[in-house]
Amino acid sequence: MKTNLTRMFALVLALVMVLSVFAACGNKTPDPTDPTKGNDATTGTDATDATDATDATGGDTTETSMITFFSLSYGENYENVTVLSASMMDETTASFDYMGTIRKVGNLDIAALETLTAEFNKTGLAALNGQDVYDEGEANGSMYIEFADGTAISVSYSGTSLPEAYTTGFAAMEACFQTLTAEMPDYVPQASVMGEVDADRLAAIQEVLNNSGIPNLDGLAITDVALDENFSYSTGLTSTDGITGGSLCSAMMMTTAYSFVVVTVDDESKIDAVRADFENSLDWGKWVCVAPTDAVIAQKGNLVLCVMGADELFSMTKTSIEAAGWENLATFENPER
Repeated sequence: MKTNLTRMFALVLALVMVLSVFAACGNKTPDPTDPTKGNDATTGTDATDATDATDATGGDTTETSMITFFSLSYGENYENVTVLSASMMDETTASFDYMGTIRKVGNLDIAALETLTAEFNKTGLAALNGQDVYDEGEANGSMYIEFADGTAISVSYSGTSLPEAYTTGFAAMEACFQTLTAEMPDYVPQASVMGEVDADRLAAIQEVLNNSGIPNLDGLAITDVALDENFSYSTGLTSTDGITGGSLCSAMMMTTAYSFVVVTVDDESKIDAVRADFENSLDWGKWVCVAPTDAVIAQKGNLVLCVMGADELFSMTKTSIEAAGWENLATFENPER
């Protein structure tokens, strides 16, 4: 079972990288009609140009064509993975993302990609092209890199430990990323705002989220909820009486039990009815694979919120709700937990 899970993780990570390549570098696919570019049977690309003169020990190598897409990851376990990625945006700029103990995201002059290529040529990582090793253990690493000449290389590992050539090469590339992104400000996670969202409700949700300390805000999305036949499904409320609009913040992955609903009430005399509707409509089984542990209902002015979540994610949100001045907090526990 553990072997299958390890392989599944590695395959999913590899698929994410490939999809990223299609999104960022779709116009750099080699021309299959070009007779000068042979196809490698394992990778589907001409990897020969990138690897022929590479010294697997990590010494200097013959230069490869400039990197146009770069994705490299390493982790001693699945909970602590460092990811390095870069891609050519246009002829003058490149996007860099260094996600380690801190995260740096931003655009740099194209010369940064030239520096990245030069450092990569020294590591010997290109000689590992085509290696896919899935063994028992949580250590994992992967690499997918495209070059301006259309060639590409890829690697995927899992096991109790990874080859020294890979981990040494990764450490060198991480040092390069740290230098290149040193002047970029630390990345501040933000929940994604999808479409037009009412300004008051958006501000109320963001205030709570931004002060909660939740580390993975990027995994949350905020959207307005239309007052139509889907309103009840989205918010849990059975009635729209007195409600002029609603907004929802939820996890993008359904494996996270989390929902943060805020509605605007046209008359404060109807707030108690809206609160009662939220309470009576709490659906502890709304997520298929996971379940929330707790819920909280509160009000501020003409806004009413209902948050459902699990464990630390819920606790951090509730603490921030209290600090933000929401009133009459009522908390509920999942009766089946």
